[in-house]
Amino acid sequence: MRRKLTEEEKKANKLASAKKYRDNNKEAIAINQKAYDEANKDKKRAYDKTRSAYRKARYQSNKESLLIVQKAYSEANKESIAINNKTRYESRRLPHHIVYCLPKYNKNGYIKYAGVTDNPNYRMKAHKTLKNNTDDWFVLHECETRKEALKIESEYHEKGYAGKKGFEKK
Repeated sequence: MRRKLTEEEKKANKLASAKKYRDNNKEAIAINQKAYDEANKDKKRAYDKTRSAYRKARYQSNKESLLIVQKAYSEANKESIAINNKTRYESRRLPHHIVYCLPKYNKNGYIKYAGVTDNPNYRMKAHKTLKNNTDDWFVLHECETRKEALKIESEYHEKGYAGKKGFEKK
C-alpha cells in the first residue's frame, strides 16, 4: 500500500520533475522560446514601451520625495558611502602601473593616445566622460613604478602619440 504524499512532498516532486524536463529538453525549449519571441516581437515592444512609460510617469510623480529620501540617506550614511567608494576604487587598482594606448582617440585630431594608470577601469571611465573613444584600448607596457611608466609614456608622446605630459599623481 502506497503512502499518501503531503502537499510539500507533492510540490517538491513537481518542481523536481519540471527541472528534470528542462534539463533534458534545453535545446527544444530554446528553439521554442526563440520562435515565440520572433512571433511576438510587436507585442513585446508595445509592452516594453508601456512599462517604460509607466515607470517614467511614476518616477516623475514621485521625483521630489525620492530626491528627499536619497539626500537624507546620503547625509545619514556619508562616511560609509565614502569608505565603500574608496574600497571599490582600491580593489580595482593594479599592483603595477601600465602604459596604455587608445588607438581610436580622436580628440583634437590625434589618432592615438598614450597614458599611464594603475586603475584602468577608473581611467577609461574618466576618458569616456570627456567624450574620448576608449574602444579597443590595450596595454603597451607594464612597469613596476609610476616614474618608470611616465618615462615610457613620454617616449610614446615623442613618437607622436597624444596625451597629457608631465602630470604627476600625488
